[in-house]
Parts: sequence; C-alpha cells; structure tokens
Amino acid sequence: MGLHQKLQTIKALRKQKVSWIVIFYFGLEYLGLKKWLTCISIVMAKLYVLKNTSCIKRKFLANALPENKTIIVETGVLGDCMLVVDAFRELNDYCKKNDGELFIICSHAMANIFKNYAHIDAAYICFKNRNNLTRTEIKSIKKSCRNIKFKCLLRRDGHPSALKLSSFIIAQKSLYYSYDVSTRSIFEQKVLPQVYTDIKLIKQDVFIPSVWKELLHDVGFTDYKTKLGKISVPQADFDLPKSKYILICPEASNRTRTVDIEKIQAVIHHIRRKYSIEIVISSDCRDKNYKEELSALTNKYKITSYLGNTSLEEFIYLVSKATLLISCDSGQVHLAANSSVPCICLTGYWDLPYFVPYHFDQISNEDILPIILYPKKIPACAYCGPRGSFAESKECSDRIVKGLSVKCNFDIDNEDIFNAIDSVLEKK
Repeated sequence: MGLHQKLQTIKALRKQKVSWIVIFYFGLEYLGLKKWLTCISIVMAKLYVLKNTSCIKRKFLANALPENKTIIVETGVLGDCMLVVDAFRELNDYCKKNDGELFIICSHAMANIFKNYAHIDAAYICFKNRNNLTRTEIKSIKKSCRNIKFKCLLRRDGHPSALKLSSFIIAQKSLYYSYDVSTRSIFEQKVLPQVYTDIKLIKQDVFIPSVWKELLHDVGFTDYKTKLGKISVPQADFDLPKSKYILICPEASNRTRTVDIEKIQAVIHHIRRKYSIEIVISSDCRDKNYKEELSALTNKYKITSYLGNTSLEEFIYLVSKATLLISCDSGQVHLAANSSVPCICLTGYWDLPYFVPYHFDQISNEDILPIILYPKKIPACAYCGPRGSFAESKECSDRIVKGLSVKCNFDIDNEDIFNAIDSVLEKK
C-alpha cells in the first residue's frame, strides 16, 4: 500500500475518533521505528509519575499498613460497564462482608447506572468525560484519594485516562489487565513494571468478565463465578411506541463496527414483508453522513425514529421495553442482555473476543443471551483492528476512507439474519 493510501486511511480513522495511540503506533510501524517506542514510553511514564506523585509521600505510605479499601478505575462506557455489573456488585458485597469498602472511579453517567440500575452502593469518585479530564476534576480526584493507602487497585481499561487516574492512587497491590494489542501491550508489559514495582499484569485475550474473575480471585474473592449481571430499569417519563416494537441500533462508537445501510434496509424489508410489528431506529448519530442515510431510510419506510434525541436514561428504557433488538457489536447488546431482551448482534472479525460471544461460568434459565452472527468465512486478516494492521487490506482501507465498515462486517449472510429474526419472533 502506498504512502498516500496510508495517509488517507489515517485521516479517515481520525475522523472516526480512533485513538491517536493506535495511529501513532501504525505510523511507527510503517517507518520501522517501533522498537524506539518502548524507550520513549519509559522516559515519559517515569516523568509523568514523578510529576503527579510525590516520591517521598509514596515511600512514607508504603511503610504504613493499608486500609481495608479497594478501588477500581473504570473508564469504560456503556458496553464495558454492562459486562462488569455482576463483578462489581459481587466485589462490593465481598468487601462489606470483610469490613472493607469499595471505591469506583468512573464517569457520572456510568456511576448513575451502577447506583440506580445495578444497585451497587459503593463510594463513587466521578468525572464527566474520559477523553477530556478537566483540571478541576483531576484536583477533586486527587483530593478524594489523598492520604488513603488502598489495599488494592484494580484497572482493566487501557484508556490513557485510566493510566492518568491510576497514578494518583497509592495501593499496596495493583492489578491491571493488559490488552495484548498495539502500544498498550508494549506500554503495559515493558514500561509499567519499570515505573511501578507492585503490578501484576494479566495478559489474556479473553471475554472481559473472565478477566474480572481473575482480578477478583487475586483480591481474595476466590469463590467468584462469572454470570450475566441483571439490572432493573425503573419507569421513565418517556414516550414509547404504543405497540410492540423491534428496535434497530446499527451504529457503534467506531464506524468500522457499524452496520452498513444496505444491510439495515434488507432487515427492514424482511420484517415488513413477514410481520406486522412496529420498527424503531435509534442512534446517537456520531457520524453526520450516516445520520443522513438513516434519516432517509426512516422516511422511506415510515419508521419511528429516535435519532440523536434520547438521553442515556431514555435510551436504556427504550431498549429494555423492546420485543427484539438488532444491533452491531456495541453497548446496547450488553444492555439488552442485562435487561432480558432478545438481541441479534451483527459483528465481523474486527475485534478480538473481549465483548462477544458470551462465555459465563453460570447461566440460568432466565438468562437471554444475544444471538451473535458472524460471516460464515473467517478472513485471513481476522482480528485486524487490535493488531493495528487493518489498513494493510486495501479493500478495507478503501471502505474506511469512504466511511463504511470493514468488509467482514458487511459479509454476514442475509439469510442467517432473517432466520435469527424468525427464531425470536415466532416464539413471541
């Protein structure tokens, strides 16, 4: 692939808000300078820690007995948090039984879900936006954690803000989950151990609840078994469709995982041809062009639209009352599962299996797990996104530049989707 094509791909990725870390790594790999990244990162990380944490204070607190308090840094969004609901709830109960206390650093929106929907009565330290931590928020978090020596710090998310927030915390034991991808793998495997001396890296490309199972076992909660984390959705002051409805949520935070318009149109045509049930489309409309295409589709088929005009609470209520959810690999899939709503998830081979398919230790008869549909043929470039090599496929890079999803997302057989829809609706 030529330089011009690579630059076009990078430009398109940045427009879709793909992390600069991944793009930076991609650039270093192209220039043959990847080996220098480790040395640079070590220096930067050491300087950052020295800047944000007093070494004298750290040494003093290291000699003090830790308080029986555990703290979690969770910078994930809706999907991440739905998957950890059960682990956090069980850990909170475990801490209480052992005369301890659980602290959770997360966004205000996720704290609201943990408190009001999952009923986890931990101590919350909140920020507004993980991508834009303000000085006021950072000072407030520092103040909340000041002079507390936690027994254990847990962090799964590799987001840069999670690393920043973790640097404010003094803990006797720090447990991190290492993504074996891109710069996160290099940074967390080679850099962090040289900056901190009390870190255990858990390097596994596995289902996220299984990662938390290992983290909780290391904390001492060895009886924990993974299971679906149910939530209760309270009545909301929100106008829902008056009859039963199928909810289609085709957009993900990353355009590469979003369902293409042609695929949505085929799904709508099948439902309209075979069933007399209302169809509703919802999206937060991150992509302006995609929003225009969805709007044209809703007008063409006279579909009820909730495009970009629902709050998080309203969206949760909308999903929880649906007869069926059809979506891409995104947060609404896990929200539907936690709300006992049947769901069909259309996904390709962009991501490693962190989020789907589900693999729980315990599954009850009441659990309604999502139906995960992949393309029948596994491409040679499977799991390209985490490896940072997706742009090596010219076909996919061309699609990304045009604002389309990666090819394997589009290659799911329509008949497989129709059969899955029929299997759910014929039971209703």
